[in-house]
Amino acid sequence: MNTRLQHRLTEPEIINIFSDIAEGVACMHYLKPPLLHRDLKVENVLIVMHGAKRKFKLCDFGSAAPPKPAPQTVVECRLIDEDIQRHTTMQYRSPEMVDVYRKQPIDEKSDIWALGVLLYKLCYYTTPFEDQGQLAILNASYRFPSYPVFSDRLKQLIGKWLNIDHRTSHSNIFQLPCFEKTRNLDQIYIKYFEKVA
Repeated sequence: MNTRLQHRLTEPEIINIFSDIAEGVACMHYLKPPLLHRDLKVENVLIVMHGAKRKFKLCDFGSAAPPKPAPQTVVECRLIDEDIQRHTTMQYRSPEMVDVYRKQPIDEKSDIWALGVLLYKLCYYTTPFEDQGQLAILNASYRFPSYPVFSDRLKQLIGKWLNIDHRTSHSNIFQLPCFEKTRNLDQIYIKYFEKVA
């Protein structure tokens, strides 16, 4: 991204990068028991060359942990909050991680939120809540910059991942378009919205 400040990543490039990352997250979520990455961010993505083709792989699994059920007591909330402060990056935290006193589980949907933030960052080179902070995360309050220009479909995809109540779950992550062999954007978006819209 630093080498592409003048000529930003294109939409097909973003979909390609994101699909590799999402596939890695899906593999973690499908483990028995599931495993959360908990620190998804562009800094934790490696570029690997396979011949002349680039592949994108997750790294830094030091924050990985199994899902946590909703805390029941103030003491449990405090312990979870301390763990989150130590092992996650603020701008990528989901609402249930920002305010553990809401007593919601920290599960696969927390990684799904972080994927939404990561997709936004690939598009706009900033996170959606960079300026507004925690309150914006708690309310899923963000806007799309006017530049660079991306399709409404890509923005809708980001919106589905940055949704407080209706984030896609790990059980249908493999239904995402990024797991199709095709990289035709029209086919990708059509398949995605047919399956989860």
